[in-house]
Amino acid sequence: MSLPIITAQELVDITQGAWTQELTQPVHYIRESLAHIEEGLTNFLYAPEFFYSTATHSRDQALLTSLDAVEKGAIGCIVTQRPRNLAPTVPCLIVADVQKAILTLAQYQRDRAKAKFIFVCGSVGKSTTKNLTASLCKAVGTVTKSVFNYNTGNSIELMLANVAEDTQYMVQEVAIRNIDKQASLIKPDVVILTMVEKEHVSDQERAGFFGDDAINQIIEKKCRPFAHLSYDGTAVLNIDNQYYDRILAKAKAHNAPNILTFGVHKDADIRLTKYQLYANHSEVTIDIKGVFYNYTLSLAGMHLVHNSLSSIAALYAVGGDIAAAIEAFSHVVAEDKKGNFTDILWKGGSVTLINDTTNSTLPALRALFKTLSLQPISLGGKRIAVLGSVPDLGSIMQEEMELLAGDALGSSIDKFYTIGEEMLHFNNNFTDRSRIADHVQSLEELELVLQEELCAGDIVALKSSRRPEHIALRRIWDRLTTKDANKKKSIVQGDFAKDKESHINVLIGGDTYLGENYQDLRESKGKTHYLKRYGYDHSFLNLAPLMQDSDCVVLNLESALTSMDKSPLDNEKGFVLNGNPEATIAALNRHNVKAVMLGNNHAMDYGEQGLLDTISALKQGGITPFGAGSDLSSGQAALALHFKRKGQEFKLAIISAYHYNMNYDKVYKFYSGNTKPGVNNLKISRLQEQIARLKDEGYYVIMSPHWGKNYALRQFQQTSQADTILRRCRADLILGHGPHVFNEFQMRQNAWVIFSLGNFIFNSEGEYEKHQLPPYSFVASLNVAFGKYGHRKYLDLYPIVSCNRLTQFQPSFVSEQQFEQITAWHRLMQYDASFFDNNIIPTQTGGRYHFRLSLL
Repeated sequence: MSLPIITAQELVDITQGAWTQELTQPVHYIRESLAHIEEGLTNFLYAPEFFYSTATHSRDQALLTSLDAVEKGAIGCIVTQRPRNLAPTVPCLIVADVQKAILTLAQYQRDRAKAKFIFVCGSVGKSTTKNLTASLCKAVGTVTKSVFNYNTGNSIELMLANVAEDTQYMVQEVAIRNIDKQASLIKPDVVILTMVEKEHVSDQERAGFFGDDAINQIIEKKCRPFAHLSYDGTAVLNIDNQYYDRILAKAKAHNAPNILTFGVHKDADIRLTKYQLYANHSEVTIDIKGVFYNYTLSLAGMHLVHNSLSSIAALYAVGGDIAAAIEAFSHVVAEDKKGNFTDILWKGGSVTLINDTTNSTLPALRALFKTLSLQPISLGGKRIAVLGSVPDLGSIMQEEMELLAGDALGSSIDKFYTIGEEMLHFNNNFTDRSRIADHVQSLEELELVLQEELCAGDIVALKSSRRPEHIALRRIWDRLTTKDANKKKSIVQGDFAKDKESHINVLIGGDTYLGENYQDLRESKGKTHYLKRYGYDHSFLNLAPLMQDSDCVVLNLESALTSMDKSPLDNEKGFVLNGNPEATIAALNRHNVKAVMLGNNHAMDYGEQGLLDTISALKQGGITPFGAGSDLSSGQAALALHFKRKGQEFKLAIISAYHYNMNYDKVYKFYSGNTKPGVNNLKISRLQEQIARLKDEGYYVIMSPHWGKNYALRQFQQTSQADTILRRCRADLILGHGPHVFNEFQMRQNAWVIFSLGNFIFNSEGEYEKHQLPPYSFVASLNVAFGKYGHRKYLDLYPIVSCNRLTQFQPSFVSEQQFEQITAWHRLMQYDASFFDNNIIPTQTGGRYHFRLSLL
């Protein structure tokens, strides 16, 4: 049973915040991560900015996850500003600084708490011991425990803020970093030191401590919490630990009021007298100062039996009823990625996977060898260990890996697979080469080997730390437990009801020019002039239904709309484009085009006067031009669109700019100045200020740069610029254009970058065949769906055939076969193909094929 931790009014008083709406429900929890909202959690507040600095792009994106939290049951949010995707009816506590607010709340909760605080530290087994201890405490009272493996710095303060005044037990794991500070904050009644082993050696060596001195430094840090025990507190020590004598001496030096030991040693206060290990549980008998207890532990392995002893010692130290609590051990389950089992279909049968991919230490690896050796296997099956990184061993790594290989050799494991620098030394020292595969360098290589060699009936344990991420085995787990990504990905049917009451759709197209100059050139060569023969609507025919179905259409217009006979850039600039103002604007109006971007390399083709003519004609025709203007201020201005649905507002800003090109600056004089007409220059310092203002006003900001090399598939030179736009300027989405062909799209800085949409309607001959490029472009559709708690966004990318030699100047949506080719090409362009499979959804809506990307 959970208890209310704080009232709405107390939160206001403690944090000096203010509620946007009255909070009518009691608060039982505070959570900051979607990943750590436990199943069935109710009455919780969500604090998405807790781990983010207010100056970073991540903060903006974190705020937007509030909608997911509310849909998962959050009753309100603690934020610095109301998330722009959240309905105004959702209560938000607005504070100046979320981290400071939570810290203040944590101190308040600790000062008034009546709970017994149990502090779990050590080299291995912290999370499991925390969970075992919490399960015992829960059997005899109310308990709060740290979620996930929250064990450092701010995460401990967050957990402390979750302690209700009348909670009876609080169980918190703590890592070595900031351990002294966190112990002083918590002031524990019990400190469990599970074990001290040779971890963090590399940290000590960097600080100048080597050999036994490094171990002594680790012991010193692990033992510092003893100095912060309450006046009658207890240090719980592992008497079987090889460093027990040193630890005991430290506990006494820190004036620990009481010391309680556990282990198999005859002098242990909580002594293991009998045990039987099985594949999925253990039967245990213990002696507590002459009183014997029997229990079943529903977790396998001797190391977990030891952890259960320390948990019993902690409850005993605070006067808990051991006899009433101990049955709880028969119901505990392994935490995610800490030894949980999963069966997956595999080659006509199944394979059992053991996921232990959160952390890897030497004792944990040795325990894994023993536990895996106990697992029963079916006829033809094998026991397999897949081993990854073991961090922080420093100079002792090679020696320890040699010893570890010897221990593994004596196990009943049939096959070992290895990845990572540490495991290379393990592999080299494993003498039975029939039982170990060749060492691999990448997850891609490891996945291919496992896909080939695993057989039905195998039981496979994956053991590694989370870092380094590029070889973290949790990624292999994700791949093996999902459907075969190498198979053709099915095309889902679009299920979005585009009713005008709950939906917004903004269509954004790339390079657009109806082609007067190019068509005149065709006519001079005796070819058909499509504008004269078929009219200005001809090229829109296939795209028109999607355009009309949108709330508005925005295109990148690459021409001057002027009646001037001659351009000042004739004979200087390679391509000088102009269009018929009346006919072009009339066609755009007929096809729902509400705004056009002019931040490109053709808007100034007829000089300053030509640009001013263009802007004037568009405005008179009811179309909003942006990305160029009569001066710097007007040229930089964004297109601002406001929509209202279901009592909620969505504000969209699109910024059009042309990347810097020296010729266009010094020779062609394209860019706007303080009093000079021109196009908007993609200048980061100005852009940073502009987007900051827009974000403060609640806009979703799309950056639409005109950049890149013509008819090139990959725009490597734009990658760093995109990162800067996302990281420093905090744009939400980048939709680029310029190369006349679609480019790859990537998730960078947690936001989507479409490097080039390519052409929308561009009535030149084109150079796809010349450059041997796929004849395709994209049309982007930004969709916003409104619901009870707020709105969600996604981007649909519709591939179109944009090579005019194939379409006769009438772009068309792709066929199923063409879409399959495009899908295969884009999947290959991704650095990690699994990312494509997990984040990009091939979809068909209204008979049109497209990719669907979720947006924050």
